[in-house]
Amino acid sequence: MTRDLPKLHKRWVFGVLATSLLLAIYELFFDRAVLVDPMPIWATVLASIVGSAVGIRLILAIAESPQSSAAPLRFALTAIFLPIFMAIFFNHPARLVYEAIAFTGIAPQKVRQEAVIVGKSQSRRIPIRRLEIQFGSRGRSIAVPATDSAYFAAEPYHAPGAQCILMNVHQGRFGIKRVLVPAHIGDKRIGEAQIDSCSDR
Repeated sequence: MTRDLPKLHKRWVFGVLATSLLLAIYELFFDRAVLVDPMPIWATVLASIVGSAVGIRLILAIAESPQSSAAPLRFALTAIFLPIFMAIFFNHPARLVYEAIAFTGIAPQKVRQEAVIVGKSQSRRIPIRRLEIQFGSRGRSIAVPATDSAYFAAEPYHAPGAQCILMNVHQGRFGIKRVLVPAHIGDKRIGEAQIDSCSDR
């Protein structure tokens, strides 16, 4: 679809897509600071609106290509799904911006806080085992890379809410909290020794 776009539009399209993809990859695999709670609804809605607007702008750029009239069905499907995809996809960079607003330029308050192990998963394609942890009933489910021994020692399904991990939590502006976790690539993973019984058990 983008083969016959004007050069300026090509650069704009690929620049937006590449930047969004790189930010998402950074957040998923390299970012050590993860928000404890979900973003507020207004921030999620705003990110979705911005993402949809970018998707619509891309559609308008693609519509100027002769290929859009030569392949109307493909263009119609792209016009339907691209804004939806971008609305969802933009929540990744939005969380980075939201976190930057809360923590940039300040020394955050640091506390040690228990996170309950609520699940675990492993990827067949990527040799990484993960534990799913959560701070409180309304907190985000956060995936942290774990060693093999920690993965097999965790029993979130046989004993729900019984095992916890003590984590470093930072509190920034507006009461926003983030937790420091090992990055999925390059950091030492959560070990079995860090798993303990929850204090309220």
